[in-house]
Amino acid sequence: MVRKLVKRTPVQVEAQILEAMKHPRCVGWGEMGLDYHYMNSPADIQQEVFRRQLKHAVRLGKSLTIHTREADDDVERILKEEVPRDHKVSV
Repeated sequence: MVRKLVKRTPVQVEAQILEAMKHPRCVGWGEMGLDYHYMNSPADIQQEVFRRQLKHAVRLGKSLTIHTREADDDVERILKEEVPRDHKVSV
């Protein structure tokens, strides 16, 4: 979970993840989401990274595996805003 390890996702890390996601054997992106329990990164940064990850995964047609801890309302709101209803999601 990149969002737990860094304050901001560096461009190089995001580029490496996106390159890996292009592999035909890669069928999903996860686990991603929000974790407000430990708050290793501020909520606004977590949300920014989460939105970027969702947009990339949807664009690439990858299923989503979602992690949430003490952030259910924000995760639900962001998923509704960023992910089409018919996209595969596991929570």
